[in-house]
Amino acid sequence: MKVLVISNPTSGTHETMLGEVIAAVESLYAEIHILKTNAEGDARRFAEASGSYDHLLVIGGDGTLHEDAA
Repeated sequence: MKVLVISNPTSGTHETMLGEVIAAVESLYAEIHILKTNAEGDARRFAEASGSYDHLLVIGGDGTLHEDAA
């Protein structure tokens, strides 16, 4: 199985949080792909293009998870 991790590097203690999530799921997936947001709209674009993945994980605050689709 493949997972896409969308991560906001400016949210909280990002590197610690990202490392903890990867450690928790690495035994579950054959492939883990990580995309870090750089600008507004990145999380939405990444999620829209995630169709080839079995699962999608989002690491960040409310703004990352609920990014406006407009």
